[in-house]
Amino acid sequence: MELSRVASSIALCVSVFLGTCRAATEDFNSDWRFLRGDGIGAGQPQFNDSAWRHIDLPHDWSIEDLPPRESDPLFATVTAVPGNWKFSAGDDASRATAGFDDSAWKTVSLPESWDKHGQTGVGWYRRHFIVPGTTVGKVVFLDLGVIDGHDWIYIDGEKVEESSDDYWANGSVMDRVIELTPRQSAPGDHIVSVKIKGPPNGGFTADVPPPEGPSPLDPGRSAGNISTGYAVGGIGWYRQHFTLPTSDAGKLVRVEFDGSYMETAVWINGVEIGRNRYGYSPFGFDITPHLKPIGEENVLAVKVVNLGKNSRWYSGSGLFRPVHLEITNPLRIAPWGVTVSTLEIRPEKAAVKVRIKLLNSAAATDAIVRLRILNPHDKTVVMCQSDCSVSSDGIVDGFRIDIPNPKLWSPASPALYRAEISVISGGETVDTNEMSFGIRSLSWDSEKGFQLNGETIKLRGGCIHHDFGPLGSASFPMAEVR
Repeated sequence: MELSRVASSIALCVSVFLGTCRAATEDFNSDWRFLRGDGIGAGQPQFNDSAWRHIDLPHDWSIEDLPPRESDPLFATVTAVPGNWKFSAGDDASRATAGFDDSAWKTVSLPESWDKHGQTGVGWYRRHFIVPGTTVGKVVFLDLGVIDGHDWIYIDGEKVEESSDDYWANGSVMDRVIELTPRQSAPGDHIVSVKIKGPPNGGFTADVPPPEGPSPLDPGRSAGNISTGYAVGGIGWYRQHFTLPTSDAGKLVRVEFDGSYMETAVWINGVEIGRNRYGYSPFGFDITPHLKPIGEENVLAVKVVNLGKNSRWYSGSGLFRPVHLEITNPLRIAPWGVTVSTLEIRPEKAAVKVRIKLLNSAAATDAIVRLRILNPHDKTVVMCQSDCSVSSDGIVDGFRIDIPNPKLWSPASPALYRAEISVISGGETVDTNEMSFGIRSLSWDSEKGFQLNGETIKLRGGCIHHDFGPLGSASFPMAEVR
């Protein structure tokens, strides 16, 4: 149900505002344990993580230096260029098949442009490559170097890559690195076939050596390749051991993630409680039903998978946003449960709607919802309250209030009011919340365009990525300010 109250009504105006908060949001970013790779069984509390690294959040593993290719425990690279290939001019779809007989083709030594062989239109290249037994258990990439032109790539007769449009035709800056499927990366002999259509001096034009010295970037291990800045994704595991104090007995506990790149699964004490599929969405889960008794250790485990080929920018990997524990009473304000909207503006007053969603995990109870509005100078302009009964399903309560002599928000004069809400039950304040808001009117039409407070203004925007240089994509407050 919704309860509307007019704040100007004397009967509902109060002179007391209780600001004590019985709920808490706790920083949950310190002393996590981290493993880069797939920790089989790491979702279970008895899993031994004593050898894992200790880190603080936010964290981006894609900015960390990779081990040398030859000793990398997670990734292996098979290099197909330089070397001898079979080459034939012209086009025939059967040349892609694994069993095609290319014995009559010309043997060429790559890399070099195909005009050396009198080719100027369409041509095919084929060669065998060996996946060694030492790659078992690793993600295997096939490095083809630089191809100048439109190309179609087949491995064991299966098409795995097609860059056949003008955007990707500039092969001088595009390495062709292919992540092999488990079947294609099985130890033994395989064959790669490449069709190229391109300029007179196109073809295989360069091989790309591995980076010299420590680096987090490597075309030979990057599934996203140039699209993701040669960063390397994969799988990462995070585990946090924590014990709740006696003061949290009877409280509800929720874990909140500001973001995790990318596909994320979360366990508490061995129970998988939820998943999130998108890297930039905040998400959270109620962990109360699965917590150990007060004083006993809990284990939160998080698995993050970044397939590495899912963007056209540097995305980073892992828990790259802060994590919080939200500890509340059974009766509380819902997450994102406060909204403020401007209903009407006149010079002498503005009508504003404050909407508050309450949740209740206990038996139905009576409660008081109190609201205080402060102006841009932190002076109280409205105080009011609503009496309500909150069932176990919760309710939505609302206030329609009049604010005298409103200061309007605009880019030139960004005046902000603040709504402070408290929920009182049994004589105690059980939850509080606050929200800043601006009083303004918005309108659009075909003649005047966008109008703010009755004045036409131009909309301006900026493309702001999370580019923090050596911090990777990890979001620290001072980096955001900078």
